[in-house]
Amino acid sequence: MRQYTPGISTRTATALIVACFMIASTIILLVPSGVSAQSDDITVGPGGDFSTIQAAIDSQSTSDGDVIHVWAGDYNENIVLGKSLTIIGNGSSETEICGTGSGSVITVMADRVTISAITVSGSGQLGNDAGILFISVHNCSVDNSTITGNRYGIYLSGTAGSAIINNNFINNTYQAFDDGTNIWSRLAPVGGNYWDDAEVPDGADEILDAPQIIMGGANRDRKPWSEPSGWETYDVEQGLEVDSTKLMLLGMAVVYAILGILTFTTYMTGVLVSRYLKGKTCESPDEGEAVAAIVAAIKAGE
Repeated sequence: MRQYTPGISTRTATALIVACFMIASTIILLVPSGVSAQSDDITVGPGGDFSTIQAAIDSQSTSDGDVIHVWAGDYNENIVLGKSLTIIGNGSSETEICGTGSGSVITVMADRVTISAITVSGSGQLGNDAGILFISVHNCSVDNSTITGNRYGIYLSGTAGSAIINNNFINNTYQAFDDGTNIWSRLAPVGGNYWDDAEVPDGADEILDAPQIIMGGANRDRKPWSEPSGWETYDVEQGLEVDSTKLMLLGMAVVYAILGILTFTTYMTGVLVSRYLKGKTCESPDEGEAVAAIVAAIKAGE
């Protein structure tokens, strides 16, 4: 009897191909996809290019991708960001944007806006007035900042793919609102934000176990800091070492699971093909002639 048997070499080749694919995919994810275009640096403050942040934003010489450095000082203004810019202060303890007490202090209306190292305070107390208001934008971020003394600390409306991480939320009427899908914490290095209304149990470590609920949807800060600016004293190298080990083990488990599934699928495909060919193959030439004679007799009887 002729029978097809799935070869070991086929399964081995399949496994090798999948392994190579997984390795290549990992390399692609880890290696930067390209070098971003060099942006122009703009300064705001005494002796800088502009005296106010809004003037720097509105300038015709300022375009998407530019970086605005805000020097130490207090800036009493409400600003509107309609360009994809990066606003970097001199540290939240030294650079403060204090609103006029009406409306939102910072209103973001463009994608890919980054706000960092600034204290934001002094919003209005009506509707969705906020320290930082995001309106239907994507891929923005706020980090290393202190949001304090506002109606809403941060308000995200129709916004997705943005990250709010490593910030202090202090003494806001409502800490945050988010009706979209955005990131409020991360695994490596661990951490989310500090919330002054979060309950910190005795003996708590740097990261709280209980998540902070974000108003407006299903968003959570799952890794709140137990102390203000906790990320500044956190042992990043130790955290990275632990998290990288966990991620490596998880990746290996996923790879082995995929290889196991593909190997089993290849084997079962071979078994099914073998059974099919067995049903289609005669045991011997004489058996084949006998089958042909029976078929001919049936047809003659018809």
